[in-house]
Amino acid sequence: CSACCRISFSPVITNCPRRTPIWTIGLPNFQKSNWNQLKTRVKNYVLDTNILIHDPNSVLNFKDNNVLIPIDVIEELDRFKRESNELGSNARQFSRTLDKLRATGKLNKGVRLENGGFLRIIFPEKNENGQLVLGNKTVDSRIVSMGLEIQKAQPKIPTIIVSKDINLRLKADAFGIDAEDYETD
Repeated sequence: CSACCRISFSPVITNCPRRTPIWTIGLPNFQKSNWNQLKTRVKNYVLDTNILIHDPNSVLNFKDNNVLIPIDVIEELDRFKRESNELGSNARQFSRTLDKLRATGKLNKGVRLENGGFLRIIFPEKNENGQLVLGNKTVDSRIVSMGLEIQKAQPKIPTIIVSKDINLRLKADAFGIDAEDYETD
């Protein structure tokens, strides 16, 4: 935190809970190799539309990881928000959440979430011919393509597509991207 940074750069001296990782308390003699194993590994979670309309607060359930929302998902949410059922209500609620987050920073650059995570809207990369890397016919293909781009750009950070759509998870797996169902119910 800013108060302890002015006092000392050493989190152990200040006992600041925000700067002292839990795994370091009482473990002063760890070897460097053990230290690296104890660190929590950040992951990139690419969310499908169905996650956000199933649970509009889902972005807070990924702890302190990177939550990546493809722009195509935002466009799909825009179509759902017109519905008068629960899906429409959830789409509208998530849109309001994004609008509040927009006040804290640029969504395309990323904003910090209240749970310590990081949310960013991602856009598809195009190849030298100006076309999307993996067919641009379906939203699912574009989500997988963006997952591949993230995985390639950040190979040391696990990238996982999260969807309730079995076929999207199968497609992601076929392209070598980890995929999970969203199960917090």
